Amino acid sequence: MMMAVTSAAICMGACLGVVSMEAGWGSARSRLMLKSVASAAMVAFAMALGAAQSAAGVCFVAGLLLSAVGDALLARSKEDFVRGLAAFLIAHLAYITGFMVSGTSVLGMGYAAVLLLPVSLAVWLRIAPHAGRLKKPVAAYLVVISVMLLVATGSVWSDPSWAHQLLLLSAVGFAISDIFVAEKRLRTAHWSQVAVGLPLYYLAQLGIGLGASGL
Repeated sequence: MMMAVTSAAICMGACLGVVSMEAGWGSARSRLMLKSVASAAMVAFAMALGAAQSAAGVCFVAGLLLSAVGDALLARSKEDFVRGLAAFLIAHLAYITGFMVSGTSVLGMGYAAVLLLPVSLAVWLRIAPHAGRLKKPVAAYLVVISVMLLVATGSVWSDPSWAHQLLLLSAVGFAISDIFVAEKRLRTAHWSQVAVGLPLYYLAQLGIGLGASGL
């Protein structure tokens, strides 16, 4: 447990360090290093809790590892944005697999779709005009993350345990943090996007690690 608490503290501490550097001080190399520390710590947190002890948990840990790769790529250069997007897309596919393995309800997914599809459409209409040549990969990513939210809701419908509820809450947090990333990369960049979006992202990933440990 001490290892898990330490890993979570390191993760959020490094995250806040990145946020402060986005305000205008610190080199790009320093930000990359701190973000890498935060991402490694989120994976260590899940492993310390034994998240990989179930088949579904292995899928979620794989998603965390792929997310760490995506973090490193997104923090590098604009040329690596598509590669980072691809890494996160595969991470979401791993999360989808985890939810499917742990059990999900088609009926619950159907109810969720009624609420989620209009929201996803609204997000797309907001960012699509600014996506340019990235329109296709961004559209694919939006579809995959929407499916992840559907199966996450279905998993709670199937089994309303604390683990599934936390995983759903974390999936929603992850999706919201992605909106901040899209706003920063595709529309107008502002420090507040990082100040809110990055801590939300790491809290969501820690939540996924904790939830996976309860499966």
